[in-house]
Amino acid sequence: MLNLFSNPVFVPLLLVSTGIGLWWLLTSLAVNEKKETLNRFVDKVVYFLVIAFVGNGFVHFFEIIALPYRALILSTTAISASFLLVLAYSSYRFLKKEKIEQKIVVAIFQLVSLLGIINHIYYYFLYKSPLMVGLILLFSGLLLLSSTIPLGGDSWIIAGGLLGTIFHLLITRSQSVLYFGFVVTPELLGFIAIEWIVVLVLLLRRQKQSKRT
Repeated sequence: MLNLFSNPVFVPLLLVSTGIGLWWLLTSLAVNEKKETLNRFVDKVVYFLVIAFVGNGFVHFFEIIALPYRALILSTTAISASFLLVLAYSSYRFLKKEKIEQKIVVAIFQLVSLLGIINHIYYYFLYKSPLMVGLILLFSGLLLLSSTIPLGGDSWIIAGGLLGTIFHLLITRSQSVLYFGFVVTPELLGFIAIEWIVVLVLLLRRQKQSKRT
């Protein structure tokens, strides 16, 4: 059992599986809506991992040739670039009004928030860092915020992501944080905030234009 918990792949999979299981039990969505939410979430996770490993291979090509196991160790550069690309692609589809119900988008928001809580609870018990307490409270707040999103529309979804990122930066400041074994740097959070701002501005502009017409 101790060997399992020392495995860098087992713990993240266990945390994600626990989060998805809890979300499945707690959400009020119909079964087909739960499946659609998970399919969309898993798709984005797969995109992230594929881009991260391919990008890591390009960036550290010669190191991997010398030490093949290096291909399994993702650099922060590869992780950051992959996450930003997937977020940009998802935002583009969101702005293009991809055929997806708002309650599915809200459900993904809730799932991510719940996974954030579970991630930081685990790392709090592992490292006893008070920083984790702040992040647990942050993701708990985002989970509560998700109950008001259907009342506010699309802009609330983006604003929730932006506020969460800003408060995350205020809590962690110059410190990097682990998410399911991946290192998230303050620089990555800064770029995420910029992406959220761009998407929010474009969304509000489009909503204003639609009101005029």
